[in-house]
Amino acid sequence: MTTKDKIIKGRTALEIWEADKERIKQLEKNGYIVHIIWEADYKKNKNQVIQTCVDIVRFEWESCSL
Repeated sequence: MTTKDKIIKGRTALEIWEADKERIKQLEKNGYIVHIIWEADYKKNKNQVIQTCVDIVRFEWESCSL
């Protein structure tokens, strides 16, 4: 069994990935910026992941013209 065929809560990983891709597409279509945080990255270096999020938000805030 490959990773994409693994069953997670009644759906294959591939089905979950496709649903995620569609959700992200809709969010971006509505003007949202999507940043994916992988659990493994967060567990490995929480502070770095949090700082990256802060940097993204700060950049976007400073870039918008109000």
